[in-house]
Amino acid sequence: MSCRICGGKTAEVFRKILMDRLNISYERCGACGFLQTEEPYWLAEAYAEPLSATDTGLVSRPLALAPRVEFIIRRAFEPRGRFLDYGGGPGLFVRLMRDRGFNFYRQDRYAEPILSRYFDLEDLPIQDRRFELVTAFEVIEHLPRPLIEIRQMLNFTDTLLFTTELLPNGPIAEIENWWYLGLAHGQHISFFTYNSLSAMASVVGCRYVQLDPNFHLITRLDDILERLDRDPDMCDLESLTWPDMEHVLSRSNKK
Repeated sequence: MSCRICGGKTAEVFRKILMDRLNISYERCGACGFLQTEEPYWLAEAYAEPLSATDTGLVSRPLALAPRVEFIIRRAFEPRGRFLDYGGGPGLFVRLMRDRGFNFYRQDRYAEPILSRYFDLEDLPIQDRRFELVTAFEVIEHLPRPLIEIRQMLNFTDTLLFTTELLPNGPIAEIENWWYLGLAHGQHISFFTYNSLSAMASVVGCRYVQLDPNFHLITRLDDILERLDRDPDMCDLESLTWPDMEHVLSRSNKK
C-alpha cells in the first residue's frame, strides 16, 4: 500500500483483532511514519452507534477545551467572528462556546446535534459558511482519507485547530499495545507522527504548528506564531444562551 499522507511506501508492522473479530493489518509509512489500517471496510458497522460507549471523555474533553480555545481565539482570531466545530458529535463543545459568547456552529456526518440543534453547518446559508477558525477535536484519527477531508475543512477557513495523540516514539511493540488504536470500537484508522502532520500540511499548502504534544494547528496564516504571542482581545462577549433560546423557538414554531 501507499501512504495516505505522503504517498510513500508502507509495510505491515502488526495485525490486531478489531471489534472482537476482524483481523486487521496496520501498515506504517517508511517516509513520514504515518500508521494506517488496511482499507477500512468495517466503518459502516463501526458507526452504527456514532458515540462509542468507550469514549468516557465525551463530557470532560469539551469542558477542558472550551477555556483553552477561548484563550487561542482571543489571541489569534477575531472573537466576534464565526467558528465551526467539525466532527462535533452531540454538540456539547458548540453549546459551551456559544454560552461563552462565541458564534460557533457544528458539523458531523454521524452524530445528531442533540445539544446544538439549529446551530449546525447546514443551518447557515452557503454564503455564510466561512469561518475564522475550524476546530476538529479527536477527529482526524477517524478519517480514511485524511488529505481529502483536511482540504474540505480548509474550504471553510484558513486555520484548523485540532487534537490527536501522536504515535509513541518507542518500539513497535509499544505501539501495538497503544490504547489509542481503539480496537473495541474500530473507528480509529489513521495515526500520525509530527513528520506526517508536517507532510500533510505541506501537501495542502499550509504550515503545521504543534502547540503541545496533542494540540495542533494547520494554517495558511504566515503570522500565526506572532498572533499567538500577542495580548488577548478581552472584548466583552454577551453569552448567546438566551438569544439562542429565542432562535430555537422561532425555528421550532416554523415546523
